[in-house]
Amino acid sequence: MNTARLPAELVLGTAALNTLAPEEATKLIRSALSVGVGWVDSTTAEACAEPQIAAALPGMKGVRVATKITPIDDRDTGAVRRALIDGIYRSCARLRSDRLDALLLDDTRHLKSHAGVVWHTIKLLRDHGTLYDLGVCVREPNEALAALSDPDIRHIQIAFAPFDRRWRAPAVADALTERPWITVHARAATTPSRIDAARLANLARELGRENAIDLCLAYTRAMDWIGGVIVDVESQAELALTRTLFGRPVLNRDELAAVDKALADVPRIYRIA
Repeated sequence: MNTARLPAELVLGTAALNTLAPEEATKLIRSALSVGVGWVDSTTAEACAEPQIAAALPGMKGVRVATKITPIDDRDTGAVRRALIDGIYRSCARLRSDRLDALLLDDTRHLKSHAGVVWHTIKLLRDHGTLYDLGVCVREPNEALAALSDPDIRHIQIAFAPFDRRWRAPAVADALTERPWITVHARAATTPSRIDAARLANLARELGRENAIDLCLAYTRAMDWIGGVIVDVESQAELALTRTLFGRPVLNRDELAAVDKALADVPRIYRIA
């Protein structure tokens, strides 16, 4: 493994913050940024934390926001283009910025959908300076490989199921490792629901981990092509616990091999439930 890229950093997920009062959400975001969190994950959706992110940013240097566009379900190309542009500029306004750091399509299908208008529109906005990096969310390794063939892709967010060995395949891992200019964030399930909880707890204990969540995070962060792991937090206590887990060592080669051996009977292909 290329240990120079280890370990993956904490990316602050904001999906759970709409349950908090705006002041509390701002305080929580600022707490994360003040201890070194460098990326915040957000969305162009109406129910988002962008106003709170903006309120927390003053005085914080080097913080970047990855913004996912809301799902595109309109078949009318003109309506989709207008909604896309409106959503991007609305996000800029809510973030009090004239440019988004990274804009991600929610699905690889939209790289070609609507006769290519979606992707073309986003690239035009990038060329005009409204967007910096362009990216896409992927759910499967083959989607990641397809996205890597597009030279305009600079950011990939993957739905990473811990212990899904497809992501360890050389064709996938090598392709991502060989492109260090592409930011890779993983939205990981902290504990895969398809694997018996007691079995994971026992494996975590055998490897000296605090619990199954610690094991799953240590496994995910050991993937040297993953630059950041997105974790949604909704309290100061959760943030403190998450930071503690991210401060622990990732799994080494021998421990990764031990996990693979212990879970050899688990289907090679499964998704986050």
